[in-house]
Amino acid sequence: MPSSVVRYLNCVTIIPDEESAAVLWPDQYEKISGHTLNGVQFLENFLAFIKERSAIENEYADKLRKMARKYQPKKARQGLVEEDDTNFTTHLAFNAMLNEIADLAGQHEVISEVLVQNIAKEIASLVRELKDERKRLLAEGSKLQQNLQSCVQQMEKCQRSYIKAHRDAEKMQEKYERAENDMHLSRAEINVARLSSISKNQFCEESKAEYASQLQKTNELQRMHFNEYMPRVFSDLQQMDERRITCIQNFMKEVAQAQLKVNPIVLKCLNEIIAAADKIDPVKDSEMVVDKYKSGFFPPDDFPFETLSEEKTNGASLNYSSGGPHHKKETQRGTISSKIKKRTLLSTIFGPSNKNNLEDAKDETWSDLPPNQRRKKIQKRLNDIRDELAHETNQKDGLRRMRETYEGNSALGDPASLDAESDRCTKRIDSLHQQAQRYQSLLNEIESSTPDAVKRHSGHARGNSIISAEDTGSLSRSNSDESNIHNNSVYATIAGGGGNYTGSSNGDHGAFNSESGVGSGSLRDIDDPDFDAPCNDGENEPLPPLGTAIALYTFQAENEGAISMNEQDEMYIVELDQGDGWTRVRMRNGNDEGFVPSSYLDITMYNTC
Repeated sequence: MPSSVVRYLNCVTIIPDEESAAVLWPDQYEKISGHTLNGVQFLENFLAFIKERSAIENEYADKLRKMARKYQPKKARQGLVEEDDTNFTTHLAFNAMLNEIADLAGQHEVISEVLVQNIAKEIASLVRELKDERKRLLAEGSKLQQNLQSCVQQMEKCQRSYIKAHRDAEKMQEKYERAENDMHLSRAEINVARLSSISKNQFCEESKAEYASQLQKTNELQRMHFNEYMPRVFSDLQQMDERRITCIQNFMKEVAQAQLKVNPIVLKCLNEIIAAADKIDPVKDSEMVVDKYKSGFFPPDDFPFETLSEEKTNGASLNYSSGGPHHKKETQRGTISSKIKKRTLLSTIFGPSNKNNLEDAKDETWSDLPPNQRRKKIQKRLNDIRDELAHETNQKDGLRRMRETYEGNSALGDPASLDAESDRCTKRIDSLHQQAQRYQSLLNEIESSTPDAVKRHSGHARGNSIISAEDTGSLSRSNSDESNIHNNSVYATIAGGGGNYTGSSNGDHGAFNSESGVGSGSLRDIDDPDFDAPCNDGENEPLPPLGTAIALYTFQAENEGAISMNEQDEMYIVELDQGDGWTRVRMRNGNDEGFVPSSYLDITMYNTC
């Protein structure tokens, strides 16, 4: 018998030596049955613990994910938070932290999934197996026990029958002996007593033999029961219990390993949160606030000192000093250069866009914002239009190449099938050109009236001080201006007689003397050093060519100011694209001059260095 089985049977039998044993089996068998039942119940309790742990992990992950979504910044379209607010380093770091928390929630979901899908299922399957095996082993033990008890009962029955037969045989033997010694009984009666005694003795011998046989059978079964049958049952129960304990050990390890497997990812998430926090830049955030709320308005002028005693005699001077705000308005209006005027005029040359585009543009002028913020909005919108324009142009170019391929090999497709898409691209490009033209005009107006583009006029001077001809300002173009046109100086000259700056009583402080021939309050680009020469903005004299261009596509002009061209036409570039998508050209074979789409040209600029 294996030593482990002997150790396990110590709780069932007491073995003082190798020859005999005091059997305590019935009580201990029930205890073993109770122990295995408690083991299965413990495993079921562990299964309930795993399920509850999985539910907690899943609930925690769900709450983490909901919290991360709750604190995500609201969409700008909802009007609850401004779009620029999400660009602060603190906001970006916090958003990164929320994303990492969402990833942490995912790891807890992984733990929950491992607990439920793997461990809990294995435990439930093991519980069913252990219950079935325990039931089978206990049934087998009970059957062996019943067989032994039946055999013992049969032996006891044979023993009682033998005892009774032995007593009856003894009684009949005594009766026969008394009858034989009784002289009053006849021979026949003595013979009957003898035969009865012989019969009882014979029955007693038969009972004795049956008892001996049943006793031998019972003893053999009992030896087999305690030495072979029951040890095998208890050995199976022991192995079952050990397997249960080993599985619990492995399950506990798997629970810990499920946590350990996600720990590297959890650690990475925490490191990413730390890295995001390290990217927070207080100086950058404060600069963004300054840039965001910078209005672009002029600082107000100093309050003038009014001498009441000299009001009547010095009325003109008082009007001059009190005309600050009006002068500011004139200064802003008077800073538009001739080039910007051309672009403003250009916006009316090519006609309005369709109704939908006009409505959209009307909604996106941001006229209620300060100049600097409005400029940013318009610039962003203009950049988006240019990106879309480039996309549409590339798409049209692809359609052109596809058409050429179809025309070269009709088996690949019908060129006419591309007409609808090509027309759509053309209309879309024209619409985008018009939108870009509109926004560029708005941007030019803002650029011409911001403090960075306009130097303070003479109305910002203290008292009646005179601004010299050297106090000049350069007009700043749009940030997206791609031209190479040299900046022209702007001269604001105040001279006596021909150009005196007079402080009139009507507050028109920005006007030159009418004899100078220069328009009131206008600042012009001076191409000729002789300032007295009339400025015609290049309308009467042809502009010098800046480069050459070859038409890539045919263009039919439909609006005033545009010029038609055929594919491969050669022309001069007289004015570069100012960001609105149109370039001013002059035909080589004539003096025809006008605007054509910039995307239709292959431009080669002259080297002016």
